[in-house]
Amino acid sequence: MIEIAIALWVFLFLGFALVEGALLAWHNGTLQHAVEEGARYALRAKQQDGVTPMDEATVKSAVIYAGYGLGLTAPDVTVRVCPNGTACDALCGNGNAYATRVMGDQIRICAQYTHTMLLGSFVFGESSVVLQRQAQIRVESTP
Repeated sequence: MIEIAIALWVFLFLGFALVEGALLAWHNGTLQHAVEEGARYALRAKQQDGVTPMDEATVKSAVIYAGYGLGLTAPDVTVRVCPNGTACDALCGNGNAYATRVMGDQIRICAQYTHTMLLGSFVFGESSVVLQRQAQIRVESTP
């Protein structure tokens, strides 16, 4: 009985750690998929009606839609345009507005998601992890 009681805690901890790792990997993969889909969507010159020009809010909506299950909101997504020959910083802080894009520019889509850990506060002292992902794509035709 004592051996089973001790081993049970070990197996429970390993089981929760496995579930936590799987959730973290799923959230990370979903967030990366969302920004990649947003980057592909951002290349379009017109919205689905074929008349309305593409705008930043529509690109953000595409990222939010592709990140199903995460509960992303518009403030979690950033869209930046880095002019041709200029380097984008790693955090999507610099860059121009989406409407100013021209051929040769880089469009960078960044998103962040706060993953709340199941056992993190007990084991690591942290209760959440902020995941940040980005995708960058080059504009090959004029909008």
